[in-house]
Amino acid sequence: MASDDDFAALFEQSASNAPRARKLRAGEVVDGTVVAIGDDTVFVDVGTKAEARLDRGSVVDGDGKLRVGLGDRVRVTVVNPGGREAPIVAMQLGRGDIDVTMLEAAVEGGTPSRARSSRRSRPGSR
Repeated sequence: MASDDDFAALFEQSASNAPRARKLRAGEVVDGTVVAIGDDTVFVDVGTKAEARLDRGSVVDGDGKLRVGLGDRVRVTVVNPGGREAPIVAMQLGRGDIDVTMLEAAVEGGTPSRARSSRRSRPGSR
C-alpha cells in the first residue's frame, strides 16, 4: 500500500499539471466549441471551469433550424463572465439584428458596447 506521503506527492503533482481555468472579461470575444445542446441553452467550452451558456434562440434560423451542431467552433462575445456561475455568452452581439434580451444582459453584466449608425440623420429628426 502507498503511504500518505506518496499519495500527497501524487496529488500535488497532478494539481500542478492540471490546466488553469481561463478568466473571462465582459465584452471579450472568444472562440469555443459546442459541447451540448439543450432545449433552451447551447453549452460552449471556452476554457473555463464551467461551460458557457448561449441562448439557443440566438442560433436558430427563421425556420427554427439550429445553425450550430455538436463539435462546431463558434466565436462568441462574453456577456457575463460568471464568477461562481457559468459564463453567459452571445453570438455576434451588436451585429445585425438587435437581440434585446442579450443587450439587457450585457447592460446588467457591465459589458462595454458600441453602436454605429448605418445612416445619417439630423438631431431631432426621425
